[in-house]
Amino acid sequence: MCSLFRKTHIHPGGFSEYFIASAIHAERDTHLLPDHISFEEGTLIEPLACVIHAIKKAGIQAGDSVALIGTGAMGLMFIQSLLYWGVRKLIVYEILDWRIEKAKDFGAPTVLIPHKDPDEEAARLQDLLKSNGADKVIIAAKDISAMNLGLRLANKGGTVLFFATPHPDKFIKVYPSDIFFNEITITSTYSADHLDTRMALDLITSGDVSAKKLISHRYPLENLSDAILQTASRQQSLKCVVEFD
Repeated sequence: MCSLFRKTHIHPGGFSEYFIASAIHAERDTHLLPDHISFEEGTLIEPLACVIHAIKKAGIQAGDSVALIGTGAMGLMFIQSLLYWGVRKLIVYEILDWRIEKAKDFGAPTVLIPHKDPDEEAARLQDLLKSNGADKVIIAAKDISAMNLGLRLANKGGTVLFFATPHPDKFIKVYPSDIFFNEITITSTYSADHLDTRMALDLITSGDVSAKKLISHRYPLENLSDAILQTASRQQSLKCVVEFD
């Protein structure tokens, strides 16, 4: 949301062998990696910072009940970060079998395949949590169905945070009376700031978030297209790292 952020870019781009960073990048958002943290692990600082930014924006506190929809690489970072935050009532939703197993491996206490009917799923969640829903709902999937589900899962006075970006032409229905009478907060996050990147490095350094486990594929720079296609395929890939000799 910062105009200065939008004006500062690296040139010619992130997949260049060399690039030029501005003086303000060097001053405010350049980090020295500890000796035991590899450059590969360091590539996860920025995406993890986006997760941290979202948790802060949603106002999540230890003891909150949280429903997380989607367990791609970002969703797995959410699981680890939410556990670090002190969240113990964490319900995770996923439809792909291999991602369900990944979510469990990364510490998710409860992983569910959602009902097709959001109302049925809301009733199941309410029964699990013994409340009117989750205090905080994080939608880390870009599917419209996930967003419609997320709006139904929020507790009275709860917060729904949109984290993934759908196609600009996609839309969902929102009933203002439900938002009004249940005092639901709907919010979103985009990117992160320099304080979030510092915390991200701290969590990777301490091992509270395992960056190494999130790296599923490695590609040389000349195979960049393959790395992008692998990521887009959603075929058992988490984070693909592009390596430089």
